[in-house]
Amino acid sequence: MKVVNGGFWVLEEMKKMKVKEEEEFRWL
Repeated sequence: MKVVNGGFWVLEEMKKMKVKEEEEFRWL
């Protein structure tokens, strides 16, 4: 599944990282 939907998986991971970074920035 990861190989077939590689692009989608990468986008989802990037979204998670972006959200995580924003949350950490908010708590600084």
